[in-house]
Amino acid sequence: MIGRIALALALAAGLSFAADDIVRPKSGPELKGKITRLEIDGLTVEAGGATKTLRAEEVAGFTLGDIPPKQREAETAMNGRNFEEAVKSYTTALGELKPGRGVDLHRQFVYQGLVRALKAKNEPDAAIDSVMKFLKDCPKAWNYVETAREGIDLAMQKSSDAKAKEIINAMRAAADPMKGFGAIEAARLQMASKDFGGAQSTLSAIANNNNQPYATDAKVWLIRALRGKKDTASLDPLCKGILGQKGAPAALLQAACSGLGDALLEKAKGGDKEAIHGAILSYAQAISIGPPPKDSAPDDYASALLNIARCYTLAGKDGGKEDAARTKATGYYVEVMRQFQGTEWAAVAEKEYDALKPAGGATDGEPK
Repeated sequence: MIGRIALALALAAGLSFAADDIVRPKSGPELKGKITRLEIDGLTVEAGGATKTLRAEEVAGFTLGDIPPKQREAETAMNGRNFEEAVKSYTTALGELKPGRGVDLHRQFVYQGLVRALKAKNEPDAAIDSVMKFLKDCPKAWNYVETAREGIDLAMQKSSDAKAKEIINAMRAAADPMKGFGAIEAARLQMASKDFGGAQSTLSAIANNNNQPYATDAKVWLIRALRGKKDTASLDPLCKGILGQKGAPAALLQAACSGLGDALLEKAKGGDKEAIHGAILSYAQAISIGPPPKDSAPDDYASALLNIARCYTLAGKDGGKEDAARTKATGYYVEVMRQFQGTEWAAVAEKEYDALKPAGGATDGEPK
């Protein structure tokens, strides 16, 4: 869920001992009081003698002011990398939470902490089992998608498609918006196996459900599926339509700019000399939005950096300014290698960077 994962949930180490909860809206002053509902679609807070309900996309962050003692102990153990103690404390915390406010607000984060502690303790199967229990016990949790995705990623790292599909099927069996997010996760799994056509079909069915919080994510992943499929005929109008909208989220704009750049780059490879300049502009716009949060897929930003380098290489050959174009291209390759060390993006950038070196010497550059 683009943006949601980056929210400051403020659970770390129990640093807040205040009785009040704090909600930080994206617009307006912060609200101090009691959060009475904290679910995937938003929250409700009683503050200043009034009750206010905010949609998830209206919330910049929040702090829960009454973290249960065992949860606080678990967070402290996690910070100290005592993962065995963290697992024990999280497990105890789950047993101690009684029906009422504690269950509604804290149980979801205790489960998430337990999943992460088990992962850190190198017990992926137990972590995945805890994700399944979480989905059943917290069917409308604020962190429903984030925690489910952690379980899916763990399963994929273990090459266990069956476990990943089990989590996805549980999501898709739930009501919206969990069902829609489950469809996005199914598409992610399809794309991991290079089934871009299947992912396109899955995502197309939900991408226009604009009244649902997963609509933006679905459109972002649909663009990525079309890029993977190299379906520029569909990519071009989709991306142009998004870029023509007012107020589109940054992640969607970045995906659309990068996708449009791909469509134009294909035209340039086919001999359309004007398309190369449009591609450079589109990729530059994608890059200007900046790197995504660390817990979000970097596909659109990283590919824009790679492809703008390829654009400059191509432009240099056509325009007779190979040295200047090489300097710009290598600068972008250096940026990919710097920001995405140890990834496939960096490996590709290094290979193409080496291929650009002049005979008998190294080259370098900075992004322009």
